[in-house]
Amino acid sequence: MCKPEWLTGSLGSVFFVGFVCTTLWLPRLADTIGRRKIFLIGVSVQTILFTSIAFTKQFYVMLATIFLFGGISAISWMVSFVYFLELMPEKWHTLACCVWSIADSLVYTVDVFYFWFFSNQA
Repeated sequence: MCKPEWLTGSLGSVFFVGFVCTTLWLPRLADTIGRRKIFLIGVSVQTILFTSIAFTKQFYVMLATIFLFGGISAISWMVSFVYFLELMPEKWHTLACCVWSIADSLVYTVDVFYFWFFSNQA
């Protein structure tokens, strides 16, 4: 890649900058206008952003897309978790939280094992 090292490294950092920017106001917006609307909008926007990440070849478009994806990730990490618990009976909250957290953490573990043992792109 013909970009400076600091700019290439910003691909990982810009996600978290976008996440922090929306964390300040997005959960409160979901409280006021409804979690279902915000959740559906978030899933739709994430689908568009995933598609654009897959097909873009321009660095700055990728940088902007990852920033926006970080901002929208507050929906899937915070708003959808609370929405999930609202739909669950209260007696199942503890078990549901445990299963949600285990499944969320297993994604990274499965990724590591996939790229370690099965993928040729390591």
